[in-house]
This record gives sequence, C-alpha cells and structure tokens, in this order.
Amino acid sequence: MKKQICKRCKLFVEAQQCPVCKDSNFANGWQGRIMVLNGTKSFIAKQVNMTHNGEYAIKVK
Repeated sequence: MKKQICKRCKLFVEAQQCPVCKDSNFANGWQGRIMVLNGTKSFIAKQVNMTHNGEYAIKVK
C-alpha cells in the first residue's frame, strides 16, 4: 500500500486508519518532511505540535 498523509495530524500512514488520531481522511499531496524520533523531547516536534514518533509532512495539500 502506498503511503498517504493524514489530513488531521500530517502523519505518513500505510494503513486505512491513522494510528495517532484514528481518522481516515487522507491526502496524497504534501510538501516537506519531518522525521520525529523522540516526540517528547524534540524541540522542533514541540514547535509544530507533533508528539508521536514517525514521519510527518510539513504541509498537506
């Protein structure tokens, strides 16, 4: 399955439902990427409100 981006939390997802917010509303268009390795300690993750580890899109279209 192709990776999609959750429109609500911007997480890259390979399932039919986002594991973080449980939403199933996805987008295929995005710009930029952030890889969060430690969501509880990362300064940048806190600035963009990403608390879970994973790969996130910066802008979702």
